[in-house]
Amino acid sequence: AARAADRRWLSLLANDSACQAVHVAPLGVTAANFWTAGRAGPLTASAGASVLVRRRGRTATLCVSEPPRTGEPVEITWNGLVRSVARTDASVEVLEATERRVRLRVTPGTACATHTCDVTLA
Repeated sequence: AARAADRRWLSLLANDSACQAVHVAPLGVTAANFWTAGRAGPLTASAGASVLVRRRGRTATLCVSEPPRTGEPVEITWNGLVRSVARTDASVEVLEATERRVRLRVTPGTACATHTCDVTLA
């Protein structure tokens, strides 16, 4: 009840037919379900995808899945203060990693698995 009453606990980034997305600052979490290509807060997707960003101290993990299971590559951009990419799954290609953003190409396959990228924050 307390969380529901606290308007600062959760920020709604998108809620329409293209995307549903939220940011929960106290937990360091941004989550989005993109039904089509689009943008929500600091996230951009080139096609339908589920994206979760979890910040912990000086690191963040980006988790991406492609629920439609087309197997087609999807590009994800996260606008954040990135120092470097620490680790990626084999299915994740880093297209750009600057102090302002990280841009990834995820080749998901058709099993709807989660594909991750760990970054060090600036």
